[in-house]
Amino acid sequence: MKKFYSILFLLLFTSCVTSPTQNADKVNEAKTNVQSTKDALNENGKDKMRQIQTTASGVDYALSKVTNAQPAVTVAKELNDRTVSIAGAPPVEELTKMKKMVDDLTSQVVEEQKRGKKSLEEKDKEITAIQQEREQLKQELKEKEDKLQKAADEVAKKADEYKVTVDEVNSWFGLGGIIFGVKKFVKTCVIFILVFGIIFLALRIFAAVNPIAGAAFSIFDMVGGVILQGVKALMPNSFNVAHFVEGTKFNEYKSTLSKIVDTIQECQSAKDKGGPSCTVDDLLQEFSKSMSDHEKELVRGIKKELRW
Repeated sequence: MKKFYSILFLLLFTSCVTSPTQNADKVNEAKTNVQSTKDALNENGKDKMRQIQTTASGVDYALSKVTNAQPAVTVAKELNDRTVSIAGAPPVEELTKMKKMVDDLTSQVVEEQKRGKKSLEEKDKEITAIQQEREQLKQELKEKEDKLQKAADEVAKKADEYKVTVDEVNSWFGLGGIIFGVKKFVKTCVIFILVFGIIFLALRIFAAVNPIAGAAFSIFDMVGGVILQGVKALMPNSFNVAHFVEGTKFNEYKSTLSKIVDTIQECQSAKDKGGPSCTVDDLLQEFSKSMSDHEKELVRGIKKELRW
């Protein structure tokens, strides 16, 4: 039963009530996603700069190992010095690894050259991973910025709608608010009646063939009973005007009448079988045996109304 009321509540109010902060929450969430992607891009940029620092320092170290340098080598070293100046010095650990790789690559020992080439391949993989990550982050940032723009447009659209509503409410020196409230109330009532009516008709149809639907339909019987009890409490004579009879009163009189009819039929059956005829005293005696005190009181009340 509680589940049924929950479903009914959701059907009614999710269709006609929207939270004014819902779109604002979407905007805040979109902003957070954009900022997180920007932070990731910044970290990627730092990784990229460290690679530049390390590579430039490695180039400087490799050029410094050249003896009797040609003019082109000297120019390359001077240009690389400017790159180092701009990029800055790398962490000591990275610089140590780079120098070790340069020493292996420039070594005359074959095993050290192989080790240097392997280190260079690993460095290439690091650089490639940073580049791929940056491209992916750029794509994600573009998508999240588009979502942010879309959410912001929705908020702006809602703000325009709310402004129209506020203007309508403030019109006619504030009397427009009464009209707006009445229209909103009528609209909500219409939606409630439609949803309630659809559920009512569906359950009423299925109740005839499905016991589960019949049990669910009993909820409407209960709701109707509560409504009728409220009407009776507010307007006690309305049931008499509408010729309604309470179930308890109906059952009381029905039980008394059933006993009277049953007693008379027993006497008639005994006579049909050849027995003696029942007198009025016999009937009254049988009535006295079968009826309770409350039922006898009902009979006395009827006799009093009939002035006997």
